Amino acid sequence: MVFNSLQYFIFFPSVAILYFIIPVKQRWKLLLLASIIFYLSFDPKFFALVLFSILSSFYCGLKSDETTDKSKKKLFLYLSIWSNILVLCIFKYYNFFAESAQGLLNVLGLDVSPYLLNIGFPIGISFYTFQIIGYSLDVYYGKCKAEKTLGIYSLYILYFPKLQEGPIEKTKNLLPQLRKEHTFDYERVTSGLKLMGWGLFKKLVIADRLAEFVNFYFDTQHESNGFQALIACYFFIFQLYADFSGYIDMARGASRIFGIELLKNFNHPLFSISLTDFWKKWHISLYEFLYQYVYNPLVFNKRKWGNNKSIIFTIFITLTISGLWHGASWTFVIYGILHAIGLIVEYLLTPFREKMREKVPLFISRTLGMLLTFNFVVLTMVFFRSGSIEKTWNILKAISEIKKTEIGIYVFNNIGTSWEFPLSILFIMILLSFEYLQMKTDNYLSFHKKIPLLVRWLIYAFFILVIIFFGVLTKHEFSYAQF
Repeated sequence: MVFNSLQYFIFFPSVAILYFIIPVKQRWKLLLLASIIFYLSFDPKFFALVLFSILSSFYCGLKSDETTDKSKKKLFLYLSIWSNILVLCIFKYYNFFAESAQGLLNVLGLDVSPYLLNIGFPIGISFYTFQIIGYSLDVYYGKCKAEKTLGIYSLYILYFPKLQEGPIEKTKNLLPQLRKEHTFDYERVTSGLKLMGWGLFKKLVIADRLAEFVNFYFDTQHESNGFQALIACYFFIFQLYADFSGYIDMARGASRIFGIELLKNFNHPLFSISLTDFWKKWHISLYEFLYQYVYNPLVFNKRKWGNNKSIIFTIFITLTISGLWHGASWTFVIYGILHAIGLIVEYLLTPFREKMREKVPLFISRTLGMLLTFNFVVLTMVFFRSGSIEKTWNILKAISEIKKTEIGIYVFNNIGTSWEFPLSILFIMILLSFEYLQMKTDNYLSFHKKIPLLVRWLIYAFFILVIIFFGVLTKHEFSYAQF
């Protein structure tokens, strides 16, 4: 039951209407029931697994909160974290580690054929596992009290708007909100609906249209040329951003209708002026989790090495973990390592960059930084999308060998009509224009409030018609659902 499916368009309004009909104190129970139904709609066979994660972390949190013995607290912390990491590793990473070990042993002359699992993995496991780890650490360090109601804690993990693709919620943000009594508020509900509509527009009209081009190239490389490869790589960053941020907008919008604010997961990353800036604006909840629970402890632990060595080492480890979190493949690991190298180079060049900023006009330095960052991200995203090192090499080789005769406006004539390519460019321009306007306001999607009411409703009607006539209605799953 993905967000862009007919089932969800029936499911969500039904839940929202019931939510405001039933007594206020019972509403969290409805959300828990709806979240269980939402989870079961994907693959019921994994429900016992998520129950194990919920019960184990809930029990360990309670026990950690009850005792003052530091050794016992640490024991319950380790039980909670490592039991859930073990589940994640078995279902998501076992085949990757087994095949990697097999390849290494084969190189050494040992013929080994490990047993591989073919059972898939639960939806959202990477997201809710990190959320459980964050909760367990927060309880251990006394940043929050352990939740004593199993139902509330279960809702905290299973909450359906953020279940599949996040954001990775912080304990102090989401858990207290689930206990509050939320009443109907017209402004809040209409704001949530607009955010859902904007997310749906990004998904159906932009991401899924661009996916047609990206998939065509990445699936038929041997029939494509270098200019198509280049266009597909640039299209992919816009496709991924519109897809993932579109999901987050729909999740935040749906949650806002219930009166619950989820974390903001993007802050206009396409306009980042450095790689450090990009990581602070792209997948913010993952960045903040890694910064708080991996980067900071590691830097502190390695402080005896000196500032430079400890920071370089920690950046490398943190970004490698980030790459592996995205998927069980060496291409994701390389993606993380490349970003680690980029961030390390930025860190080492900090004095030089500061001197350059003093000598070069601000507009030029910001524009240059934006162009360098954007193109670096596009390059590394080739590893993210390709699925194999061999494919990545072929793509980069094709781009390096572009011929003048390959360059043309209609470079993907095999996809749809001759209007598909320019339409895609137009919708990318609309996306960037709205992103720029949103940067100028503090409140997301609030810039339209200054527009006269009649004009505003005409804009709403226009976007609805665009979704109907230009949306790609053949169901494409959300990209981050696989993580």
